[in-house]
Amino acid sequence: MWLWSRLPPLCLLPRDGLPARGRLSDDDRVEALLQGLLNFGPAAFLLLAAPVRIAQLRRAKLVVVPNRRGFVKSTRRGADTVAAQVLSVAAAAAVCVLSPLEHGRNAAPSALLTGYLALALLSDAVRAGLLLVAWNLCWPGSRWSSWAVVVAPAARLGLFLLEARTKRSILREPWARTLPPEDTAGYFGVAFFWWVNAVLRKGYATVFSLADMPPLGPSMDVVLVREAMLKEWDRRERPEGRYALLKAQLRCLWRAHASVVPPRLVFVVLSCSQPALVSRAITFVGADLPPLENRAEAFRLLVMALVIYAGMALANGMYQRRLVRLNCLGRMGLVGLLHRRCLTMRDSDADGSGAVTLANSDAEDVANSGELVHDLWSKTLELAVGMYLLAREVGWVCVLPLLVVIAVSRAVEKITDNVAERQMDFSQATQERVSLTRAVLDAVKTVRMMGAVDRIHAKIRDARDREMGAYVRFYRLMVAFFVSSVVLHLFSPAFTLIVYAVQAQIRGKQALDVETVFTALTIIDIVCTPANTLLGVIPEAASLLAALDRLQKYLLLPDREDKRLALDSGDASSDIAVRIDGATVRPAPTADPVLKNITASLPRGRLVVVSGAVGTGKTTLARALLGDVPPDEGEIRSSFTEEGRGVAYCAQTAWLPNGTIRDAICGPLLDEDGNGGVDEVWYRRVLHACDLEQDLDQMPLRDATVVGSRGTALSGGQKQRVALARAVYARPGLAILDDVLSALDATTEQHVFDNLLGLKGLFRELGTTVLLITHAIQHLPLADHIIVLDEHGSVAEQGSWEDLRARAGYISNVVLKEPPSGERSKKLQNGTDAADQDGDEDAKDEESPSSPETERMLDMARKTGDITLYSYYFRAVGPGQLFLLTFSLLVYSALAGLIPVWLRRLAESGGERMWFYTGVYFALTTATFLSVAIAVATIFLIIAPSAGTVLHTQLLDAVLRLAPQTYFSTTPTAATLSRFGPDMGMLDRSLPFALFQALQALFRVLTQAVLLVAVQPLLAAALPVAAAFVFVIQKLYLATSRQLRLLDLETRSLVSASFLETADGAATVRAFGPRWAAASAKQNAGAVDSALRPEYLLAGIQQWLDVVLDLMVPGLAVAVIGLAAAVKESTQPGQLAIALSVVLNANTYLLRLVSAWTRLETALGAISRLRAFRLSVAQNWEEGEEGGGETTYIPPEGWPIHGDVVFSRFSAAYVPETLALNDISVAIPAGARVGIVGRTGSGKTSLVLSLLRLIEPAIPPVPGAQEEGAVSIDGVDICRIPRETLRARLIVVPQDPMVLATDTVRESLAVVLPLPVSREDNKIVGDADVKRDKDMVEALQRVGLWSIMQARASSLPREEEGGEEENGKKDVLDITMGTLALSHGQQQLFALARAVLMRRVGGRGRLVLLDEATSSVDAATDKVMQSVVREEFAGYTVLTIAHRLDTVMGSDLVLVMDGGRLVEVGKPGDLAGKEGGRFRELLRGGVWEDGKR
Repeated sequence: MWLWSRLPPLCLLPRDGLPARGRLSDDDRVEALLQGLLNFGPAAFLLLAAPVRIAQLRRAKLVVVPNRRGFVKSTRRGADTVAAQVLSVAAAAAVCVLSPLEHGRNAAPSALLTGYLALALLSDAVRAGLLLVAWNLCWPGSRWSSWAVVVAPAARLGLFLLEARTKRSILREPWARTLPPEDTAGYFGVAFFWWVNAVLRKGYATVFSLADMPPLGPSMDVVLVREAMLKEWDRRERPEGRYALLKAQLRCLWRAHASVVPPRLVFVVLSCSQPALVSRAITFVGADLPPLENRAEAFRLLVMALVIYAGMALANGMYQRRLVRLNCLGRMGLVGLLHRRCLTMRDSDADGSGAVTLANSDAEDVANSGELVHDLWSKTLELAVGMYLLAREVGWVCVLPLLVVIAVSRAVEKITDNVAERQMDFSQATQERVSLTRAVLDAVKTVRMMGAVDRIHAKIRDARDREMGAYVRFYRLMVAFFVSSVVLHLFSPAFTLIVYAVQAQIRGKQALDVETVFTALTIIDIVCTPANTLLGVIPEAASLLAALDRLQKYLLLPDREDKRLALDSGDASSDIAVRIDGATVRPAPTADPVLKNITASLPRGRLVVVSGAVGTGKTTLARALLGDVPPDEGEIRSSFTEEGRGVAYCAQTAWLPNGTIRDAICGPLLDEDGNGGVDEVWYRRVLHACDLEQDLDQMPLRDATVVGSRGTALSGGQKQRVALARAVYARPGLAILDDVLSALDATTEQHVFDNLLGLKGLFRELGTTVLLITHAIQHLPLADHIIVLDEHGSVAEQGSWEDLRARAGYISNVVLKEPPSGERSKKLQNGTDAADQDGDEDAKDEESPSSPETERMLDMARKTGDITLYSYYFRAVGPGQLFLLTFSLLVYSALAGLIPVWLRRLAESGGERMWFYTGVYFALTTATFLSVAIAVATIFLIIAPSAGTVLHTQLLDAVLRLAPQTYFSTTPTAATLSRFGPDMGMLDRSLPFALFQALQALFRVLTQAVLLVAVQPLLAAALPVAAAFVFVIQKLYLATSRQLRLLDLETRSLVSASFLETADGAATVRAFGPRWAAASAKQNAGAVDSALRPEYLLAGIQQWLDVVLDLMVPGLAVAVIGLAAAVKESTQPGQLAIALSVVLNANTYLLRLVSAWTRLETALGAISRLRAFRLSVAQNWEEGEEGGGETTYIPPEGWPIHGDVVFSRFSAAYVPETLALNDISVAIPAGARVGIVGRTGSGKTSLVLSLLRLIEPAIPPVPGAQEEGAVSIDGVDICRIPRETLRARLIVVPQDPMVLATDTVRESLAVVLPLPVSREDNKIVGDADVKRDKDMVEALQRVGLWSIMQARASSLPREEEGGEEENGKKDVLDITMGTLALSHGQQQLFALARAVLMRRVGGRGRLVLLDEATSSVDAATDKVMQSVVREEFAGYTVLTIAHRLDTVMGSDLVLVMDGGRLVEVGKPGDLAGKEGGRFRELLRGGVWEDGKR
């Protein structure tokens, strides 16, 4: 009551002689204009826009369901009509017409109505403020004072809230389902990011999944954007200039670029108005004004502060939102270009890992170039305006910041001369490491089987060291650039103010005062910030151009040349489907021709079998018929040259997309529900013909079983049969089958051949022309035409079976015994069991290493964070390095906070002791610079590379050494690769910078808070409120942003997986025609859409945070100016100047703190994934290394000395529920040759893997497991031997040879050696290496590869050779494996050469394991390999897994597996004569009799 009694009367009568209201301007004409805008502007805006909008809405559809909300709005319009007596009856009438139309036909709140009401409310507020200035809340000349001042604005506010409310809950379909939240939020909902509130509430209350991500909306349709980008790229000028890609992107996205300009321009104008506010506020505090003028000026300052800072917040939010949309659109288009390129480029250039790196790194950099483009013009404008303002303030001294800018720019120019080159080196090193890692992950089972983990680990670690070396070289330049920007920010104001003070003292002019100092500081900040950004444009532009160059170079790689011709009309009407005339073909552009002068014809609707030795060009012939490799000479004419003309292709290595078995077979015929367009009767016939029914019966989900990345959930035979099913289901006119029977056991092979290729097979029924490449000679009699290729790549003979049998040649020498008439081999019962799917496939039901409890913990950590992750990362950083970073940043923040205090003392000194003040100022500036320079160098040149190396080594250890083999069977390669790609990139780049920014912002916020309390003690009471507000905001924000950032990390692997899948299956996709290519593009677009949803939503909540914290600034500014006006007598200009300086910087550092903290938490998400992965697999490792409580045994080199193997009641399981091996008991004597046979999935591979501890023994309580079960080698329980030691003692020839294309021959052979082969500058170093080179050559000679490699090396161009000449002979060992282009069969010979090398110099023992080592070679080569095995490993125990039973007929012992059990053991002759025996059944399936085929 006392306070109320002290207030003046709120209504003043005319006789008081005072004005009825305050003024906005002292100029009468400006005042009249402003009052006119306040009174008539909102109504005029509405009336001008309403007719156009009404016409639009009358043609629109109704988008809402019946509801009462429109009626509520109608009842509220009456109040607005009364208010229109003051404003305009016409505006009220327009509202009455518009409101129901907007409500029913607009999915979002009306931008026009809400805009009009918002302007009217602002007008009311300003007019009420002007009345309050005069202490007169009565409307002049009106008796409706209370109505005009309070009730009318309240009515408008109510209507505004109703109109601004979202209608999402009452939308009809499809708008309710397809529109994202921001499209239904309205103009103000988007501007203030109100639509984010629902996301934040949900993120705080629950755990997000990808299904919770809202759609991107029609304006960001991935398919439409990529089509537009493809169209612009195809319209490019030729020959292409350097900027062809950039021009195409700008043409595609010009509308999105144009939408960014208006909010950015508003932001620039408002930003350049800040010095006027600072100057006027400082002058106001120091001026002695009459009471009314004092209130009027204070009101103007408050209005200015609100308009400037609130306007900057909203304009910046709109700019950032449109910029993010622009970046997303750019990324959609570029990824679309890259994906199409994967399908159209030559196979020799195809590299899925390269495309992944380009899509994840370079495409993102180029897509984000929109910010650089708009910074260019906006910062230039800001710089020009800032220089003008600074000239008005300090005169000629204004050139000093410009001189500093020029000097720094020269330094930056020197610094950035090599930026593009060093960044390219860094990106190339990263790509090489990721490509190497991907190749190793694809063959990790082979790596482990060969005991090559240590060598591969060292190889990847060396690649990481090279990458970190390139990182340091690149970031030295970035550190120098950052330091130069600090010079600009610190020394520009220092030089300017010091020189101004000195020249003023010398010339006897007025010394520096508070208004000049702090206004000049504000203007210099306006000058330096854009200048610094423009300097940053130089390295950014260089980096952008480097990324553009890499992308454009990839996009302009040579296209696949399809030189096939259509058949002549005469041939097309005849029985010829394909004709080859004198074709000479090379497998790769740099390789020698492997097919020479080939002339042949493929009869229409017939079975054509191509046979020949390894390396004769059979696969190259198939690729030539597909148009993937063009002939150098001759021509290929086909009825199927046009894409989509019914071609099916089954590659030698089956390619399956990651989806269900049904998806893989039916392909793009399926709709989203997996049903549309499928011929169920034909589908069932196909499953039966491919012998898949029994396999599906063993799978809980049948054909809905997911095959996994690269088909890892299926066995090799199952993958081939699914690929065959896909081929026959497509009803092709031409089917090209490349060695598709090699992975099948004899029984399954016979069934598939009879039902697909036999006289009544489905291909015969369809009239399909079939080209079958095979080494299985038992099928030759059923071929209509046979083509035999010789070792020179020419046609040795061709014709029908009968014709060729009558001639002298290869076919006449084939020994074949037909099975008895009417007799067919029976299928093994229980042939397919979950017990085994030939290796990794056994674990298809295995879950990832994380348990449900671990997943729940990870979900909670995703939402709430995990403080222990900081200690985990800090341990990798090291305490000394962390202390140096923290201390230097703390010193920097303290000194930076001290500078404005010292400047106040300088300004208030009146020119006295000028040299002292300026000297100390310069010293403070220099110390601040040094401290931040030390911090930057520490984080980027010391912490980032050292911590990155430690964390990469930990991840590599976890993947190569600790992860169970089932992990690789159940986890897509792309998911694991994402840990080495995007996750490592985040740990190298994002995490160190986020740590630096978080610590810097934290210390700066603390120093700013201390400074603000020191100069404005009354604001101390507001700080806890502000702190509580920021705490709540960050709590909401972090709970959601953590989840979205981790989802963003996880969904990025979807795009990587899409590229890897497309690159692997490009030939298959092309062969099946445009429908499959379109399906592949659609799948990639879906992956991009899924990856961008969390990224875009994350950007939305980031912008929400920006707007919320930016809107704190007008509140703080109003509080500072209001307090200064209220206690003007006790406020010094210097105090207000420092307080305003703090306000200007507070939101910047608050925002940086929360944003950096979030980025830090996100980057720590990668740490979380790494740690969780290591913890989950470490337990498996430790349990496996304990050895059941016995002492660990380290066998000597050369162990096992004898090679006897004993299985004693041994059981093993990939998953606890199902045994892969069940109660195996057998003793294998030393030196025995043992064949292991059985149907696909019978447990053969599991038996061998158990010897390598790639599958662990099962013990109770696993059902069926025996407590005493064990495996011993030379009497030693293998569980006592560490895994890597055990594998390094055995000789293994895996089915997959693992040949890395970038390895030299020497490196590829040396992968199995215990010691590194030291090489330097391509010269042999040391006698040991000379000896090993000799051993390597002898091993290659032993398997017959050396002469082939020499011949290919002699024809290579000099730059391709890679090695040196010694005595006129090229060093073949230094040529890369990719350059030699070995066939799959030749790669298996190479694997055998490794085994020979293991025996001679590898220190391995006398136990040899052969896993389908001859599956891809012809019979002659098979005999050569068997001869090598017999001679090289005489006296060794040899265990051979084989589908070809002739491989094991010379064995001492045969083990027959079925359903994970050992069902027969004995000599092959004894088992072959055993009536009803399993081995006899297998022999009949393989058409064996009397020991001959």
